[in-house]
Order: sequence, then C-alpha cells, then structure tokens
Amino acid sequence: MKQSFFISAIIVLFISLSCSSTDGQTQAPFRLTGEIIHPANDRTVQLYEGESLVDSTILDSKNSFAFERKVDEPTLFTLLIGPQSYTLLLQNGDELTFRADLAEDGTYEVSGSEVNTKLQTLTRISTALEEEQQAIMDEFENRVGAGEDIQAVRTELTTKSQQSLDARAREIYDFSNENRENLAGLYGMLLLFNVDAEGYESELFDYAEEAGTRFPENTMAQNFSEHLGSMKRLAVGQPAPDFSSTTPEGKTVRLSDFRGKYVLLDFWAAWCTPCRIENPNIVTQYHAFKDKGFTVLGVSLDRTREAWVSAIGEDKLEWTQVSDLKEWNGEVARLYNINAIPASFLVGPDGKLVAKNLRGPDLARFLSETLD
Repeated sequence: MKQSFFISAIIVLFISLSCSSTDGQTQAPFRLTGEIIHPANDRTVQLYEGESLVDSTILDSKNSFAFERKVDEPTLFTLLIGPQSYTLLLQNGDELTFRADLAEDGTYEVSGSEVNTKLQTLTRISTALEEEQQAIMDEFENRVGAGEDIQAVRTELTTKSQQSLDARAREIYDFSNENRENLAGLYGMLLLFNVDAEGYESELFDYAEEAGTRFPENTMAQNFSEHLGSMKRLAVGQPAPDFSSTTPEGKTVRLSDFRGKYVLLDFWAAWCTPCRIENPNIVTQYHAFKDKGFTVLGVSLDRTREAWVSAIGEDKLEWTQVSDLKEWNGEVARLYNINAIPASFLVGPDGKLVAKNLRGPDLARFLSETLD
C-alpha cells in the first residue's frame, strides 16, 4: 500500500492500540460516498486504517462507490484508489461526499466535514515536502552516478534538504496553531513531530499537554500527550540520563566519566547505512575539536561483536564505543527512547542536554561557534 508522508508520520507513531468507547456502538455509522473521474484500470477502492485494510469495494457503472461502518472514535483512514491515496478523518454520524479526478495527481474535493476540508491543506503541505525530499534524493543519486565528488554533493544537498524541511515545518506549525482547537490541528502537530521535533520541541510539549485535556476521549491525542510527557526528561536543558555500558574490550564506561567536555552521544549500528554515511563527518569533527573540549561516545545497536568491531575499524572510529549488543532492546537505547538511527544527543560539560541530532554541517557549525 502506498501511503503519503502525512499518513505514515501519524499512523506509525501514534496509532491507537485499543479503543472501548460505548458511544461508537450507539451512534449511526459514518457514510462515505464518492465519485471518481478518469479512474485507473484497477477499479477497486480500498479503505485502510493504518496499515490494515478494513473495507473495499468496486466502482459501479457510474464510477461511484460507498462505504458505511462504525468506529469507536474519530479515526484517520486512507482511501486508496488506483495509484492515489487520500487522507480522511471519519467518525460516526458523518455523511461525506468525496470526488477525485485521477488524471489530476492528488487533488480531490470533500464535503460534509469541516475538519476534512482543513486536512486538504495539511495534505498538500506534506505531499509537497515528500516530493521535495524525493527530488533531492534523486539528484544525489544522479550527480554521484555522473562522477561528482560524493562528499561535496552530500554537503550541498544536506543543506538543501534542511531548507526544505525548515520551510515546510513552519507551514505545518502555522496550520496546526491556527487549528489547535480541532482535530486537524492535532494531526498537524503529529506531522510536525515527525518533521522537526527538535526545532519545535517546546511548542510540541505545550500542545501535547493541552491536547490531553482538550481531547480526553481521543486515543491518538492521549497517546501523543503521554508520549511527549515521557520525552520531557530528554528535552534540551535537562540532565542527560547517566548510564554505564561496555566497550569491545570489556571495560565498563559511564557517560558521566566524560563530564567537563562536550560529548556527542551517537547511536548507530554497523547495519545502518545512514549511520555509516554520517560517520566520516563525525570523524572529521572529532579530529578537528578533540583537543578543544569535544569527544564522542558511540552507542551501538548491533547484535554481534564481530560486525560492531569490524565497522569501527572500517570507519576509523577512534572514540570510545559501548554496546550491550541487544539492538533496540538495549538498556541505553530504551533509556533514550531510541526508535530510529542515526540519532544523537549533544551533552554539555555540565552534563545537560544541549542539542539533538546535529548532523553534517549542523554539527560542524555548532562546534565551530562554541569551541573555536
């Protein structure tokens, strides 16, 4: 199933695990009717909740379709028609009319729900972001394939990618802030969390606390509120949680052993291609600033010592490395809520968190401004 960046961001992180609202059993079901102009050869219309197919039908002779079902609470669905996917928020009692022309990529009309009308704006923003990032990846592959220097291209396009992310994150935040009293704003904040959690950390914390009270019956809002509440201990300015772990040689090392220096706490693994791509940049910054109060503490999410040690040697990682070789279930990974790598935390000389996920030129810029 092809899903938009928007759907993936929300569903992967915050899909509800269970619902038990009795109201969903007594209200009338939602009814979604639609008309498709220029349908694809595949005339099947599918309705997904997250990654689960919950209903499907075939376009009739007038290229129309209809779905009717009950939900426990307002729920985000994906309507999949041929190559196109559309985001809809459906709740019991809704009478929605949908219309799309498959010859016009991604455009659609929906009536009968103010929130779904608003979601069209958010979908346009997220689709534009997805297309921009894909174009940058394609440009990278084409230029490197044509023989350009890989590091120079990576540096240039990393900046270009970040500019795209920054611009779209601002649009998403503005949309979410304007709609913070309805569910469109909630889904905007969920998307913002996926796009730029560090840049909008304080705004997301404030909103999540507010959403927990504003939408007490909405499972996704409650999950979001609880998740960000648990993340506050890892906010910039908070003490970095201390831990001990083991080097490849069997020595026990603590994060607090490095107190007095700026420490890049780098979560990576031998099997993680983006991590291995970023390693040369960390090597460069390590050698440039290791005598100025900076060091790196690598935390590997590998499972075998052989792969871990081999990657350390291949990438010339001369700083301290630790791991309990339990991948995602490692104690340090759980302590720092690691669910994707590469991930990093910059710890200040006083042991407090200074920044998160500084990569490429951002890491070089911070160290230069701070230590030069």
